[in-house]
Amino acid sequence: MNNYNSDDFFQLKISKLTPQEQNDYFIPILKKKLKQIDDTDFHLTKDEIVYLKMGKLPPEKQKENFKNMLEEKIRHIEYRKSSKVVAKKLKSHTTLYKISKFFYDTYWKINGNFHTLPDFLVFAVGRAGTTSLYEGIMKHTDAYRPSTREIYFFDYKYYHGLGWYKGHFPTIFKKWYFTKIKGRKFVTGETHGRILRYPHAAKRVLENNPNVKLIALLRNPIDRAYSLYRIQVRNGREDLSFWDAIQAEEKRLDGLMEKMEKDENFYSGEFYQKSYLYQSIYYEGLKNWFKFFPKEQFLILNVDDLNSKPKENFEKIFKFLDLSLDNTKFIRYNSQKNPAIDPEIRKKLVEYFKPHNEKLYQLLGRRFDWDK
Repeated sequence: MNNYNSDDFFQLKISKLTPQEQNDYFIPILKKKLKQIDDTDFHLTKDEIVYLKMGKLPPEKQKENFKNMLEEKIRHIEYRKSSKVVAKKLKSHTTLYKISKFFYDTYWKINGNFHTLPDFLVFAVGRAGTTSLYEGIMKHTDAYRPSTREIYFFDYKYYHGLGWYKGHFPTIFKKWYFTKIKGRKFVTGETHGRILRYPHAAKRVLENNPNVKLIALLRNPIDRAYSLYRIQVRNGREDLSFWDAIQAEEKRLDGLMEKMEKDENFYSGEFYQKSYLYQSIYYEGLKNWFKFFPKEQFLILNVDDLNSKPKENFEKIFKFLDLSLDNTKFIRYNSQKNPAIDPEIRKKLVEYFKPHNEKLYQLLGRRFDWDK
């Protein structure tokens, strides 16, 4: 007999839904809750917290962060849905599609001139706490949000053009008002957990925003790989055991990176969903980024330090971004309690990552406590 309680069983059912099915299920419920946010008995279920990637927040923090997280989620979903519907309808009418695309591209080229480029980019690495880091920055009084924190421009949406990308960020008029009239700092930025190892990202960032400040948040590569594996299991994209999945990784991904390197118009989402070990080799990714940008343009952080000494690390971050030392409280989002990794598997992975980590330590001139 299974030992699931009712909550466990419900979460098991939700985990088997596709992302679109989860959206269809949760969004109407959470829209209703948004109207009840001021009620004293306002609360979120475990599944709603997981869906919004809010981690294990206490009730008061759930309430404090719910509005921003939900509104951003809705904007992202509605934009993707409407874009797909319009594109599908227009593609069956070749001439109309070409005319529409011309006006669409022209609009964004013009509109982009009225928006600012981001001041910072959190470019590494997914499943390492980047949401928590980003939300901590956004709580600063002089930090301003784009329309969504993950725009995916520098990999598979690059064809939209720079104007489209800039259109996600605050207007130049807003920045002028706060900096020139109010005499305050004004910082905006985004996060993208996949582009550390995407072959064309560093070059594209340099070409479009050469002065951007680059933040990398690194995590023990074994824990990061396992965390990515667990999220793929929960999303119904992975049915192998962890050991079998990492054993199958090379065969699964065979040729995909080479194809992305050769063809800038080719992008494989499957590669980034299943590259548990590949994306956890930080040395190769950072070495490539260091070819394009000077080291002083980077801030490299360790998630363990951020978790254990949040105040000290956010002082580094705010200093790096030329912001005042704001009294920001660090909140952990998207935290999941996963089953422990088999000790024998961890031992093998320690040996696997050890030479890669050693190269990373030499590149950065600092060591992390990862080899155990």
